[in-house]
Amino acid sequence: MSSTTLSELPAEIIEAILSEISHPYDLVQLACASSLFRNLVIPRHTEYRILWLRATSSSQFDFLWTHLLQRPNLTRNIWKVDMTEELTTNRLTPAPSKKVPLYPKTLIVDEKLDNSQNGSCRNTEALMLSALRLMVNLNSFTWRWATCPPSPDFLQFMFDIPSVQHVRLFSPYSIHTITEEISVNPPNDSPVLSLRIEGKQWTSSLLFNPVLSWFRTMTSLQTLKICSRLLHQCDGVHFPVLRDLVLFMPFDQDPTRTISFLARHNTIEALKFPSSCKNISTVPSGILPNLKKLRCHFSLLQAMSKADIEV
Repeated sequence: MSSTTLSELPAEIIEAILSEISHPYDLVQLACASSLFRNLVIPRHTEYRILWLRATSSSQFDFLWTHLLQRPNLTRNIWKVDMTEELTTNRLTPAPSKKVPLYPKTLIVDEKLDNSQNGSCRNTEALMLSALRLMVNLNSFTWRWATCPPSPDFLQFMFDIPSVQHVRLFSPYSIHTITEEISVNPPNDSPVLSLRIEGKQWTSSLLFNPVLSWFRTMTSLQTLKICSRLLHQCDGVHFPVLRDLVLFMPFDQDPTRTISFLARHNTIEALKFPSSCKNISTVPSGILPNLKKLRCHFSLLQAMSKADIEV
């Protein structure tokens, strides 16, 4: 019985195999094997795995979203998206990003012409969401915004997409505030495994209430990084397999809700408190029986001295 080599398979099967290779480095290795795979892989796969975008305005990458909408067969291969809107004003001038923007370039036509077309942040968000919905293999999503807060459509996208397991949402500047109630339909069972949610925007009940309903569906969440004040709004929320918890500033003076949250999550193995957290002096014995790593102020370490920890 004769064997069939990879290069002899039908084009549709080869394309399906290439789509399963997530990291660009592995794709480049395959492209070096032969001219056949080089033509198949570069740039149609090497440039369509990771988007790393840094912009000073929300509409700066409208040309990219338009391109991705026009090439759904390539857009579906993207598995990681990391977007940062870097606000530069006299009051807020963040340090320049150390990471070079990474996005498809070879197949984009008239990029400069499209890049000059600036729209409103809501129009840009609608364009972005249309492209993101084509990324059926999207696994990791990060968004740091500086202008418009997330709309109901954006939150609904985060709730509905079935493949995203790692989510990071930042609102570091809080330039705009939420003024209208947000109505969304959370999923029955969220696939998210790790979540980082940070920024003053989330303290607004108009925004946090729909997110809280999302939390209640995260039965598989293992890692949570969250502002302490947001954690205090999670009364009644339980993450059955939570392993890693990191709390950010600011930290409320009353630690009661923090202790209550810890008591509901005896599965936690790693815990990190902000260094300014010095007001927890008493912790119930045996509250975290599986705790192995703890990073905190010395006063909290003393309060948890009965736990089996590795500092």
